[in-house]
Amino acid sequence: MRVVLIILLLLIVAVGITPYWFGLETEKTYKKILKEVSESGNVDVAQKSYNRAWFNSTAETVFKIRSRNQKIASLIVNDNISHGPIPLKQLFSANFQLKPVQAIIYSTLKITPETQNELADFFAKLPPAEMKTTLYIRGNGESQLSVPAFNYQLKEKNESINWEGLNGRTTFSSNFKQLTTSMKSLGLMAKNDEFALFVKNIEFNSDLHSDTPDLYSPLGSVTFKIELIDIEKKEAKKERFSIKDIELTGSTEVSNNNINSTHSLGFANLRVDGANYGPGLYEIAIRKIDAPTWGKLQKTLKEIQKVDTPDEKQSLTVFGKIIEILPDLLKKSPEIELTKLSLQTHEGEVLGRAKVIIDGSNPELIKNPFFLLTAVNAEAYISIPAPFFEFMLRNLARKNLITEIEERGDEIPSDQEINELTKSAAARELQRLVEQRIFVVENDNLKLRATYKQGELKLNGQPIELPFVD
Repeated sequence: MRVVLIILLLLIVAVGITPYWFGLETEKTYKKILKEVSESGNVDVAQKSYNRAWFNSTAETVFKIRSRNQKIASLIVNDNISHGPIPLKQLFSANFQLKPVQAIIYSTLKITPETQNELADFFAKLPPAEMKTTLYIRGNGESQLSVPAFNYQLKEKNESINWEGLNGRTTFSSNFKQLTTSMKSLGLMAKNDEFALFVKNIEFNSDLHSDTPDLYSPLGSVTFKIELIDIEKKEAKKERFSIKDIELTGSTEVSNNNINSTHSLGFANLRVDGANYGPGLYEIAIRKIDAPTWGKLQKTLKEIQKVDTPDEKQSLTVFGKIIEILPDLLKKSPEIELTKLSLQTHEGEVLGRAKVIIDGSNPELIKNPFFLLTAVNAEAYISIPAPFFEFMLRNLARKNLITEIEERGDEIPSDQEINELTKSAAARELQRLVEQRIFVVENDNLKLRATYKQGELKLNGQPIELPFVD
């Protein structure tokens, strides 16, 4: 019997003592998170309070978001922290799991603008977001974010916004060097007397890591998708723009001390002024950026931004530092390449590609911005269906003609007269471009090939004099 009593006593002591110990550890982890956030970018962290009790703690923290030296908004976070290993709030919930944790943090988030403007009323009516963060025993964890749906109306200007809400999940490592995030929203609708905007099904996913020494920006991959963006202008002649199945992807990694980055943007269908295009896609790759030098440049720019100086002086300082670091940044002969440009039209496919390489083998040459031009080697190619290009010229000529007539205050001609004028203007412009060999015609396509090497530019095989190159 005595043994049983001793065991029960030890269990009671353990249950009573461990929440206090976990509270101490949670406070350390909490402050570590704030330190990481404050060092990550344009965010100032001000912890207003942290009150630790035996079984739970409360905290209030303000994150001031700034652009350069100007504060643009504040994120006010109020936390209710339930200590592990078995948080009491979790113990009596329907989601209870018999898995020990360091703590569970229940947060409310509220955004307030720094200046009083039209957004102040909007943010004042914006309901607070809620977040549940679970800190596991090893210090890693996950956060679940919920931003409620809301309606906003400004009757004086006949404006309204209908936001469908957002849900997200983020997992993080114990050292906060690895983050995996996924967010989804059904979209939003905004309208006033001038236009109506409709966005449907927004999705964001990222897998980031910042474990490379001396690099401030994270590496990894990001994907952003939107099912539909539709914009309608409410004018006498309605204009409509819509784009479907947009997908933006990006990836940045380090290999052999080189930063290599790629990103692409594609869509299934684009509708402008009643005409349909698509699918469309472009892909860009950046290669051979020296990673240690890039990290040094990031550090330098962050230090400059911390100093409260006029924008003009700060810009000159930034330019000077970039010129100073440039030879090391370009020493591995980096390159940027438009690997693919494609747009499907009714008249055929628009195709393009381009590549620029900077020869960094001569550091002294790179120090002089004018001599730097001779270190650049570049090539570009584009192919455009001639009927499509002429159609674009006619649209441009039409808009320019109507603008000129309206500025003079003259009566706008009939559509037939405008069509005749713009058709002849587009034909003359197309003929001029072909005669000057800016484009060459091949199989009813207009093609342009350009190369630049050692200060010499060639357009479709013909040398072009450059006034800034001796």
